[in-house]
Amino acid sequence: MGFLPTRNFQESVFAASSNFSGENLKDNYVQRNKGCFNCPVSCSRYCSVQDGPYAGTKGEGPEYESISAFGSKCGNDNLEAVLHSNMLCNRLGLDTIGTGNVLAWSMDCVDKGIFSSRDLGL
Repeated sequence: MGFLPTRNFQESVFAASSNFSGENLKDNYVQRNKGCFNCPVSCSRYCSVQDGPYAGTKGEGPEYESISAFGSKCGNDNLEAVLHSNMLCNRLGLDTIGTGNVLAWSMDCVDKGIFSSRDLGL
């Protein structure tokens, strides 16, 4: 449909969107469905990364908004990095959607010269 939040909403089409497909997530990372206590729906999932630089990543999620926040909004096409970012936020008690959006906004600010990567301590 041409509306995937991309690069902090500067674009609406992400060329690597197929990396984030439900099929790819289910076939390669979902270990089992997970639900809230006493809920019969089990609409969440438990994912893990088995190989590569993010091996050992495991945890609940991610949701669509978290995938877009850490993925297309940041111009990141690596689903395993998105899963790892989701896991880190969950462990630190951070909201995944808000954190990903702040990162995308910060990247946009650096791209536009509003502040430099040095201002971010990078």
